[in-house]
Amino acid sequence: EKSADKKGSRWGDAAAETDSISVKIDKENITIKQTIVSKTKMNNPIVGFRLRDAAGKEVLGTNTKLENIKIGHLEPMQRTELTWRISNILSDGRYTIDPAIIHDDGITTADWWDAAATITIKKEKRLPYAIDPGYSLEIKVL
Repeated sequence: EKSADKKGSRWGDAAAETDSISVKIDKENITIKQTIVSKTKMNNPIVGFRLRDAAGKEVLGTNTKLENIKIGHLEPMQRTELTWRISNILSDGRYTIDPAIIHDDGITTADWWDAAATITIKKEKRLPYAIDPGYSLEIKVL
């Protein structure tokens, strides 16, 4: 399990912030817990994350708007925990997680935190590709 290192660069108007982020990795899933705290009243902020490889290339990500999920109205100092689960299809390597909170206008950033957490994926089978969705092969002699 990995937690936020409080490093990385952040920007935004601080109307809400990602207070903590932790990551649990097992063979099947990567679970990201993101706790946000609103500093002001907010209506349906867009909350999400992106995951980048060691070279900084975006590998995957999502947010509440893409997933068609509304958080609802947030009061000042309200804490909300979001738990993201994704299939562990990543190949071996180091990855950074960048959580973000955007106002409901889809433009104004409340909090964007580059490299809030770093994870390392190690699998039994090492592939030269960015993802490992799992493979099966059937061979028939005809």
